[in-house]
Amino acid sequence: MDPVLRRFTAVDWIGVIATVAMAFVVAWSFWMRDWIGVAALSISLAMWTFACWRTYVRRKKQMLEEIFNRIM
Repeated sequence: MDPVLRRFTAVDWIGVIATVAMAFVVAWSFWMRDWIGVAALSISLAMWTFACWRTYVRRKKQMLEEIFNRIM
């Protein structure tokens, strides 16, 4: 397992679960042909996913810096 994922807190995992749930809601809205809902939820899902990904990348960078500092 990725070391960064092992360091995730409960709040981080809630964010991951919320992202997956939002993806299911977008798919359900698409299936129901609620185009306004699809558009709004897709934008919301994209922003939420970007925020989660940015947090993951920031923590990965921090972990790599810690490893580099230990080596040096």
